[in-house]
This record gives sequence, C-alpha cells and structure tokens, in this order.
Amino acid sequence: KKYCPIIDTLAVDEYVHAAGSVVAPYANKYPRTKVSKKDRDTLAKYKKAKHYSKALALLNKLVEEFPDDHTVVKERGNLHSDMENHSDAIIDYKAAIKLFPESPTAYYNLANALRALGKYEKAIYNYTRAIVIEPSDPFFYGNRAIAYAKSGNIKLACSDIHKSIDLGSKNEVTIRLAKTECKKYK
Repeated sequence: KKYCPIIDTLAVDEYVHAAGSVVAPYANKYPRTKVSKKDRDTLAKYKKAKHYSKALALLNKLVEEFPDDHTVVKERGNLHSDMENHSDAIIDYKAAIKLFPESPTAYYNLANALRALGKYEKAIYNYTRAIVIEPSDPFFYGNRAIAYAKSGNIKLACSDIHKSIDLGSKNEVTIRLAKTECKKYK
C-alpha cells in the first residue's frame, strides 16, 4: 500500500477515493446510457454537420430527461468543447464526474478543457486522475506531457512522452519530440 498525495488516494489493488468509494481498475464497464439509439444517431448527425445549436438543444433536453446519466452530461461537455465554450464544458465534466467518478475520459476531457484555458496545474491534476483509473492509455500521458511543457516542466513532459510511446502511441509529434527535445531525458 502506497499513499499518493497527488491524487489523494490510497493505491492498492483497487483505488480508494478520499470519500471512501472504491474505484475498480478501468475495464470499460460504464453504466449503460438510457438515451435511445434514435437520439444518439440524431445527435451524431447534428455534430457531424456542425449544427451545434440543434445538438445543444437535444443534449439539454436529454440532460433534463436523464439527469443521472453521466454519458449525456459528458457528451454535452464535449459539445461545449467543440464550440470552444471551455468554461461550460468544465461545468459539465465536473457534473459527469460527480455522477460517475470512475470515468477516466471525464477526467481527461476536463483536463483538456482546463488546458485550453491555460490552467495547466489543474489540467495536470486531472490527467493524473485519468491515469490512475486507466494507466495504459497513451493519450492521457501524451496530453499531460503537453500540460507539463506549457507549465515549463520539460523533464516531466519528456517522461510522459516516453511513457506514451512505450504504451504504443503512434503520434508523429510525440515520436519526433522523443527523438529530439526529450532524448537527454530517456
């Protein structure tokens, strides 16, 4: 058992939140959404066509209809991010996390929105939370590397770049940075 002050958890075989709830290691076992396939297809059509006002109206209706469905709230956050309304996205991602704290993508998306607003330390914290739940996702490390670099911590950025590649990242920029800027930190 090791205490990790960064994320305020007790790391054991399962992760225990400070509030006492157990978070099983990520196994893509999300609660099923209650939203109909028809509504999901309509939403996808609106987003693809960039009809953001129609997509937002549908999502607002779905959030009202299914207030405990974290996937709907998170999807509305994604739409806000697509529209570059990062402050609204943050509100939705935090609400989705409250509904389902075991969602690594909610923490990841929250971190991306925070990073877009220049809140790098908060972004790093939330990328770390996503990594705790799903430690084998190269995107989490790659994006945390960007936040570290933006905050001026190149050594930690390079550490995450190398980890991202070790986990199978094929991102050309990540690979180029590992071979050039981060070569001395390997």
